[in-house]
Amino acid sequence: MESTMLSESQMNKLGELLSGSLSLGHWRTIFINTNFREYDNSNFRDAVRFGNDDLSHTCMRITEEILTSDEENIKHFWNIQDLRNIVRRKDPELYRFIEDYISGDAQKTVTTSPINNTNENIYNVLKDAEVLLEKRGPGEAYDRIHTALHGTLKLMCDKSGIVRKDNNRVDELLSLINNHLKAKKDSERNKVVFEMLRSAIAILNKTNELRNHHSNAHPNDGLLNNADARFAINLIRSIMSYVDDLLG
Repeated sequence: MESTMLSESQMNKLGELLSGSLSLGHWRTIFINTNFREYDNSNFRDAVRFGNDDLSHTCMRITEEILTSDEENIKHFWNIQDLRNIVRRKDPELYRFIEDYISGDAQKTVTTSPINNTNENIYNVLKDAEVLLEKRGPGEAYDRIHTALHGTLKLMCDKSGIVRKDNNRVDELLSLINNHLKAKKDSERNKVVFEMLRSAIAILNKTNELRNHHSNAHPNDGLLNNADARFAINLIRSIMSYVDDLLG
């Protein structure tokens, strides 16, 4: 299966939701606009009219095939107001995910990764995070991003000769790096921006709290929603990228 903006389970859920809800006219519109006219046949029309037992499975299969062929086809589904209302009412999380994609918000996550301070393990963690961002959304990816941050800051310390402890938290590691950079007295570094980096230590302290209590790192009831997770991920990645540039 080719990569799509929806995971297989999300596509199946969408197809299941639509199986008993969309009219033949709506299905015909989707088939025409996505160039899947072969499904507009008597067997499918009868299945929709009479609610055949295999209708749900058929709709899941058709939805998956249409979206797998071209992820942009989701827009042809989403142009149907009745369809949007059905998904919003029956699966708010799926509705928000698709809405984010359609509006472009799903693409608004900072993607810059460390260039100078990385290794295979960090790269693999970041790669896992990218997959989760694409398939499951920012809320599911937050723990992986935080893990990459921790590994990157440790590596930055080691490569720069900064003494650290194995159990240092991310905010403690950034504090050590900050002191190291301050001692270098780089005349080209903007003082105000560097003060912002010191303030980022408090931000990273909060990222620990989010990881421990609002991510998949531990069993939690209150996972981050996509907007909050995206905001936290963007902050983490921006800090990682800036410190990576400073240390070289």
